[in-house]
Amino acid sequence: MSSPDHPVPSGLINPNLGIYGMAWSPEGQTLIVNGYDEAHSWDVSDWSRPIPLSQPADFTRAAASVLFSPDGYTLATLDMNRSLRLWDASDWSRPVPLSQPLATKAQHGGMVAWSPDGRTLAVSGGDMLVRLWDMETETAVRRICSATGNILTPEQWQRYVPDAVGEDGTVTTIERAPHKIAMAEQNFQRAGLGPRIQQIADDAGRFIASRTAGEYDFIFLDSDRGQYADWWPSLQRILADGFLLVVDNAISHAHQLEDLNRLITASDGYLSSLAPIGKGELLTLKDT
Repeated sequence: MSSPDHPVPSGLINPNLGIYGMAWSPEGQTLIVNGYDEAHSWDVSDWSRPIPLSQPADFTRAAASVLFSPDGYTLATLDMNRSLRLWDASDWSRPVPLSQPLATKAQHGGMVAWSPDGRTLAVSGGDMLVRLWDMETETAVRRICSATGNILTPEQWQRYVPDAVGEDGTVTTIERAPHKIAMAEQNFQRAGLGPRIQQIADDAGRFIASRTAGEYDFIFLDSDRGQYADWWPSLQRILADGFLLVVDNAISHAHQLEDLNRLITASDGYLSSLAPIGKGELLTLKDT
């Protein structure tokens, strides 16, 4: 709104449903409108031409109340069957459920609300109570340890995983969105890892192209999957011999990784394996 004193309509959306609520993504590029038993979303980066985003049926039926998490990566929905569900919101052309629906005591008109730090989710109930759901990292660690048969205990996770890079090692993260950079910095500081992590505000493709040969012994990709194939020559160059490239969402978004997979398969000296962990991890070893 350029002038709060004199607001001017800048666009029009017709969702063709009774509107019960709306939710903005934190960066302001996506608007979700929910009705009685369904929800639809639009790309509103250009308000003069809002573009409807196609959603799978299990999402459009899921949301009677919707709200993005503060970091924009997760969406909470509450449907008319009183079920709470979390969705991966990193690619709004294809939202991916992060959990099975969780039964709540919410009734018609129930609402969800994230805490400002994203660590707690509040859900209103028909019994005039508000229930709080713990989204804390510590809880997730315990669930991961339990799901993997306690290969690592939570205590071992905290002790060994941050030290995997060695005493002199560092982790470099690349991100463009200012609000995500700020959120990540808070998480790093809270985990006591701030001094060991270098945050770079840049375009990932540009940054990768600027690095030197063999500079990294581990690369984790969770970015614009449509550009991965174009980045492959640079990724080959900057990954050190004998080390690993990991690509996230390799099962949930396999269709977006087809070109990259073909390039890896056609390149000599690379061994790949698909790990069914979470939404799928493509592991590629540089064995030249």
